[in-house]
Amino acid sequence: TNHRSAISTFRGRLSRAGDIGPWWVGADFHRCDPSARVEYGPDDDPAAKHRQLCFRQFHKLLLSGEYLVLKGAKSLSIPTRFSQTLEVSNNASGKIKWESYDQKRKIWFDLNFDLNKEWNLKSFKENKLLFKTLSAIKRKNPELFSKGISFKSYMDFNRNWGLGSSSSLINNLASWAKFDKYKLYWNVTNGSGYDLASSS
Repeated sequence: TNHRSAISTFRGRLSRAGDIGPWWVGADFHRCDPSARVEYGPDDDPAAKHRQLCFRQFHKLLLSGEYLVLKGAKSLSIPTRFSQTLEVSNNASGKIKWESYDQKRKIWFDLNFDLNKEWNLKSFKENKLLFKTLSAIKRKNPELFSKGISFKSYMDFNRNWGLGSSSSLINNLASWAKFDKYKLYWNVTNGSGYDLASSS
């Protein structure tokens, strides 16, 4: 479609010198280095070195409406320094443990789901985006959910600002699962994909 092909014209890599907005969240907020996207673990426990991964996706400002973009309208999307970070690690519980933190480091969504139970929207506390995204990943690679896994998502901005928290979550999960982010995005949403293109 036109809106999907159009995003290929706006995939410039965001430079730290050129992005906008305050970057006031310290490294201790995320407890790892998300910009490096490397495996992380305590220095005094080599066996735990490869159990935790960390991913970050930046956000954007759109000077138009998403629905107009879907109709073929031209728009200007500006990447910002605000971001969402995802930590992923194994656990021994046999469950999916999910915690989402806002910019004040307070949990606004949490989930404790037994992997042996049926996957449905109710078991994901009616969180449609999370259910659809993890289900799509599970269909592609069920081995990722063969053991307990913990997710912690952090935002350094107010989630009601409309900077693209849903798309950044999809991007981070795609990075973890080694799933093409655009294919995953269009598998679970009807968006244009501009937010992924402008902030990655």
